[in-house]
This record gives sequence, C-alpha cells and structure tokens, in this order.
Amino acid sequence: MHKFVSVIIPAYESMGDLPDCLEALMKQSYPKDCYEIIVVDNGQNYGIESLVKKYPNVFLVAEVRPGSYVARNTGLCHARGEFVVFTDADCIAHTDFLSSGISVLESDENCGLVGGQIVLRELIPQQPTAVELFEREFTFTQEKYIKKGKQASTANVFTSAEVIKKVGNFDQNLKSTGDFEWSHRISKAGYELFYSPEACVYHPTRRTWKAIAKRTKRIAGGKHDKLMNTGFTVKKFLVGLRCAAFPLGRARQIIGSEKLSLANKIKIFSVMIFVSIIETRERVLLQFFHRVSTRS
Repeated sequence: MHKFVSVIIPAYESMGDLPDCLEALMKQSYPKDCYEIIVVDNGQNYGIESLVKKYPNVFLVAEVRPGSYVARNTGLCHARGEFVVFTDADCIAHTDFLSSGISVLESDENCGLVGGQIVLRELIPQQPTAVELFEREFTFTQEKYIKKGKQASTANVFTSAEVIKKVGNFDQNLKSTGDFEWSHRISKAGYELFYSPEACVYHPTRRTWKAIAKRTKRIAGGKHDKLMNTGFTVKKFLVGLRCAAFPLGRARQIIGSEKLSLANKIKIFSVMIFVSIIETRERVLLQFFHRVSTRS
C-alpha cells in the first residue's frame, strides 16, 4: 500500500524551468494517484496558471510574501500527504526519484529526513566556466551535508507530516540556510537523517560571476539573520567573518584534489577569492550599515 505524498515546489521567476520540472515529476514510477504536486507561485511567473492546468495532480497556490521558506510553509498548509517532498523549480527528477526516497524514508522508523542526491549539470559540460567548476566542487554536496553536518538542502528532501508537526515549519525570517536550520531541528529532535543517491535530481549550475555574487549575498544575508536571531556577540561575528575571508577548508580541498588540473584549480581559486570578498563585504555592510538582506 503506497502512502500519499505531497511534493512542494516554490516558484519565483521560474517559468523557464518549471515546465521541465513538472514533466519529470509526471513520469515518476511512483503510482500517479498516490502523489500531488503543490506549486507555490511566489511571483514573476507569467502564464503559470495555464501551465499548471495541463496536469490533473498539480495544484497552484499563491504566496505574495517574498521568500522561498515562506512559500514552502504556504505549501505545507495545503499538503495532504502523509509524506512531504521538497524540490526546486529548476530541478529535473529522475524517474525513480519518489519511489527511491520514500523507500528509504520507510526503511527506518526513526528516519526523520532523507536527502537525495543533487547532480549538478553544466550548460556545456565539455566547456565549464570557472563559476561552474567552483559550483561543482562546493555546491549541493548533499551526502556531506547529511553525514557531517546533519543538514540537507531542500532541492531534494523527503520527510513526513508527523515529523513536521513535531519540529515545526521553516523559519521564514531567514533569507538563506533555512533548510539547514530546519534539518538541524529534525536531528536535535532525535530523528536520523539518511542520504539516498538513488533519489536523484539534476540541478543546473550557475555560470556567471553575477549569478554567484547574487547567491553569495543571499547566503551572507542568511548567516547574518541567524547570528542576530541566536544572539549577537562580537566573537561569533568575528569568527564568521574569518571563515568568510579565509576559507581554508575549501583551499585545502582544491589543492589536494587529484582530479582537477592545475588550470582548473586556478580557475576555482579565482572564484573562491571573489566569493570570499563578496561575502565578507556583505556581512560587514549588513552588520554595521544595516543593508537589507537580499531576497531568499
């Protein structure tokens, strides 16, 4: 007997990606009458009503307040599933995505969350940009997130309505890293977090310096919000600033990599330095000049 599943997708300026996302979810091996897809229109999605009407088990809800965590919480208000799945509008799910993730979720009674594999795909795999090389090394490392950090990215996450009822919804005041804060709560509540390479989605890499700068500012905003919400201290601020300015762990990872050529290592280092400057500057501006954090 298959459990009913609700798949929640926040959508902001997503009409370029959402059609392919929904098509992939329509081709799942999981029984079609056992899952629903809730698309949360979070703005700038012209023509989304016509798109959603093409699919009988896709439902559209609106959330005018900006933010992906606000949108996910709105989706949860409408979810009917015993199990809940989160993914993003620019993700393409493997055919066995739902079946594999649900299978792992049901395999252990203390499983509170399953994070599936997120495979990054470059626009031109044979000619990746420096930013794409950086993303491949440091972005959406879901297995590492779960096994070392007890956290997961909501680009690919499975949980249950029961777990959400116990730990609560996302902190919608956070601009970024709200998925990590939420999954930490699941871990602290005594649940186990599992990784599933078979529950796979494909996610595009960012290609440009502008795109990586925008993401870096958003993440810096999330870290700033978390610092202020948990109690600001000068020591915590300086530690965060040091980590942003001198990402030694990333540097060691690049230097020690045997699969990267010298040329690609130099390209990745150039992006890493750029990201460090952007994040350090943004955190100083947010802390001392009260700049408003960018949209989540």
